[in-house]
Amino acid sequence: MRLFELAYACRIYAGVTEFDKGYKSFVKAVGKRIDLGSSKHLKELLKWLNSWGCRQFAIKYHANAMESIKQWAHKWESKLPDRNISLEALSEKEIDIICEAYDSLSKQFASKRQNGSKKTDVKIGHTGAAKILFAIRPNTLPPWDIPIRKAFGFDGEPASYGNYLRQVREKVQELCSDARRYGLEPNGIGSAVDRPNSSLPKLVDEYNWVTLTKKVNVPGLNILNKWLKWL
Repeated sequence: MRLFELAYACRIYAGVTEFDKGYKSFVKAVGKRIDLGSSKHLKELLKWLNSWGCRQFAIKYHANAMESIKQWAHKWESKLPDRNISLEALSEKEIDIICEAYDSLSKQFASKRQNGSKKTDVKIGHTGAAKILFAIRPNTLPPWDIPIRKAFGFDGEPASYGNYLRQVREKVQELCSDARRYGLEPNGIGSAVDRPNSSLPKLVDEYNWVTLTKKVNVPGLNILNKWLKWL
């Protein structure tokens, strides 16, 4: 990924979505670190997930979902890599542990759905699990959605989530290499593309959302040069 490609996609992302509003409210409410043992923080987490299109978390069952996430966190959160570790620094062993945690989280209770005369359990699922992991490790783990998974041929299972982490890591490395050509260090990329509150994994997610979920093509050099002439 080139820096200009990211800048173009992020400008569209910021201009056409309401995702920033929900995420900023969530970060403001929980501070620098979400506490999955806190009911207040869990309420904010589910509110944010709903704002990001996670309809599996029906408001009527928020209390039940909070409890299932809390129980998952009691077992798994301490096994995850440190919050400050970057995606690029993850070892293969750490990715394996993350994938196990992701698999467990995806199978936790989210709500119930009426099917005829019966109610069936709705699980957190692959998209919900990835977004929750992003919420608790924003500098390390990217979110994803169904169109992004399908575009890469991933089925959402733990092995494909691990492969997605490796793929995003490769994009981050390409991006950082390109940015250094212009004197930018990794921690300055977000500000350079007017996304100062987005971590590197989040920046890649924004690019993927624009180019894969919404299928917007980033202009090539010929088009960019033509636009420059119009200046």
